[in-house]
Amino acid sequence: MLPTETNALVALFLAALGIAAPLPDLTGGLFLSLACAYLVMALTPPERRLAFWLTLACCLIASTITAAIWTRIVPDWSLQLLMAAAGALSRHLAMGAIEFGNALQDQMGKLPLELKDRLLAKLGRGTSKDDRDD
Repeated sequence: MLPTETNALVALFLAALGIAAPLPDLTGGLFLSLACAYLVMALTPPERRLAFWLTLACCLIASTITAAIWTRIVPDWSLQLLMAAAGALSRHLAMGAIEFGNALQDQMGKLPLELKDRLLAKLGRGTSKDDRDD
């Protein structure tokens, strides 16, 4: 594949995402957002190993969304600055997602046993009341 074709495919992919920013600005913004996310993680160390990968995934998602809507929000600001801010906030998004998952798990533990057994049996992850020997 020629470099011209590769550039055309990348431009088509970015246009499909709604990103109209030049590729060097977008790439620089992604690297800055990852750097800011890692810096915030270094200042507030993650309690779990999952938080590291979840923070980086939230960083990429948040910075991509920021790149798609930056011209509508504040067109006078630099794209890299906004993407770096989105990367820095991704640590808090990741910790919020973890806290939401923990709260959901606690609420699931409070459900009646029969309802939980039926739900898990439908998902194929547990035993139903008929399968138990007690």
